[in-house]
Amino acid sequence: MHERFVATFGAEVGEALMEHLPPGGWADVATKRDLDLARAELRGEMAELRGEMAELRGETRAGLAELAGRFDKLAGELHRDMAGQTRAVVIATFGMLATSIGGVVSVAALAH
Repeated sequence: MHERFVATFGAEVGEALMEHLPPGGWADVATKRDLDLARAELRGEMAELRGEMAELRGETRAGLAELAGRFDKLAGELHRDMAGQTRAVVIATFGMLATSIGGVVSVAALAH
């Protein structure tokens, strides 16, 4: 092919034409059909990836909702336990106060 180009068009044009041919031959050149097939394959993979991402988002939302429920339950338990402890401290404080007042009254009664 090179010799034919040189003979027909001259050395300069023949060399320029040869430089524009694909280095591996025409079998290595992608056709429109090749590009269409690659595009269809890529679109299929992208659709699959979108589906997987949607599934992950759903799992994440479900996991977060479950976690929020657990935190709500723990907060309720903590509130209940703290209320119980507060009652116990108040009752103990009144008991100590009553005992102290009783002691002061007893000492005062003995002093008279």
